[in-house]
Amino acid sequence: MQESFQSCSGGASDEEIAKLLEWAINKIPNDYLNFLKETNGYESSADFKEYYRLWSIDEIIENNEGYEVQKYLQNHIGIGDAGGLSMYLLNLSAGTVHRYPFPLDHCYEEKVAESFTNLLSRINNLGNK
Repeated sequence: MQESFQSCSGGASDEEIAKLLEWAINKIPNDYLNFLKETNGYESSADFKEYYRLWSIDEIIENNEGYEVQKYLQNHIGIGDAGGLSMYLLNLSAGTVHRYPFPLDHCYEEKVAESFTNLLSRINNLGNK
């Protein structure tokens, strides 16, 4: 994992990871779990054209339940937002990352990365411009 993604508060504990895995309906990709272990949440404002706020485990559970993500988009889990305008979701079947506007509507879905690791590379490249 890139050093630029390390959190001041540290990564998620084993108990927090277990809580997420118990809550999730589907298997969560290892690259995403490894990210959470390293940094339990992240915010990038390196580029004003693209903003990424990746949620902590508590925020993941709270926001997915609050926005009823699994009700509208099965096999997806919300992992962050773009400053309140749209939500980033991880497609648990394909491993891809998509951006959906609020309210969630699959007609306006935009694939932003082939994998969570690919998304991290994209975010990291924003900071290196």
